[in-house]
Amino acid sequence: MRWTVLCWLSVAVLLQGTAMGAGWTMVVGGQNPSTEVQVFQFYPKQITINAGDTLVFLWGSIAPAIVTVAPSIPATFAVDPATGRFAFSNSLITPSSSNIINDTNGFWTSGLVSPIPPAAMPTWNVTFTAVGTYTVWNALQTKISGTIVVQPTGSPYPTTQAAIDAATAALLVDQAKYWDYAKAYYKLDRTLPYSQPHPNGVNTIWSIWTAYGDFWNGYSIFRFFPDTIKINRGDVLVFNNADRDLHIVVLGDENTFPPLFTFDPTPPTMLYITGPYVVGVPGPYTGTGFVTSGLMVPSVAPGSTSYSWNVTMNAVGTFALQCPIHGPLGMVATITVT
Repeated sequence: MRWTVLCWLSVAVLLQGTAMGAGWTMVVGGQNPSTEVQVFQFYPKQITINAGDTLVFLWGSIAPAIVTVAPSIPATFAVDPATGRFAFSNSLITPSSSNIINDTNGFWTSGLVSPIPPAAMPTWNVTFTAVGTYTVWNALQTKISGTIVVQPTGSPYPTTQAAIDAATAALLVDQAKYWDYAKAYYKLDRTLPYSQPHPNGVNTIWSIWTAYGDFWNGYSIFRFFPDTIKINRGDVLVFNNADRDLHIVVLGDENTFPPLFTFDPTPPTMLYITGPYVVGVPGPYTGTGFVTSGLMVPSVAPGSTSYSWNVTMNAVGTFALQCPIHGPLGMVATITVT
């Protein structure tokens, strides 16, 4: 599996050297060419620079990210007590007004960056002026963090950007092999569904994997397994979140699907997940509008109880299936009911 590394490696070379100091690049995430596999890591995980140097965070994936430099970060989402909405933390989605980082205990963020369509991968440039050790987070993947060590101006560097780029490219190749193994070992199949007889003796219960991922190592395959589903009227679809990430299942008439986010300029809530995608719209599905699971947390999350959702299909036709969060990354499918 070939990984998309050449484009940002060439950008990293171009960024070497700035007016204030040396230029360095830390890549945010990785992906395979079809974008189905997303890797949520910083490349490198630790980088050493000098005070006065500029660090460019360069998106290596089309997955949204919130890059934040801070000792710790607030919850990415929270229930707004005034409205009951499941909202983004305003301090995370709003970009910092300054790109000069001068305090190891400070807080700076890129804001919410979604690089779709990927005409050119976005960047966030910051300059470090204070010596110390900083932690960088992707606030949408809070298990993922990196370290930035800032030395006094003029200190010798332990490595070069070229060496970092070479190590990153090698690491991505290894991760590609891991996913080839994972697909084979877990028998992930885009066409073969898993099924069992329905208790009524007539219909079938079909199991659908809502993506697959490794919670601790930061990998996700953003696809439904299978992604072409052919069933009979009265059959039941059971969706299981086998990923490390939040997902939402929505199916039905695609023209009726609400937007994922709703914007409200009135403080304190700015951007929140549209109501049905939080609480769900239960089935059975009768052929009009849509039904949705609401938020499905990862099955591996401690105490998780909302990682599975089922719906009975009581309408004949061809219907859309998607995850509103990751649909732009290709997490879409089709359900045909006869």
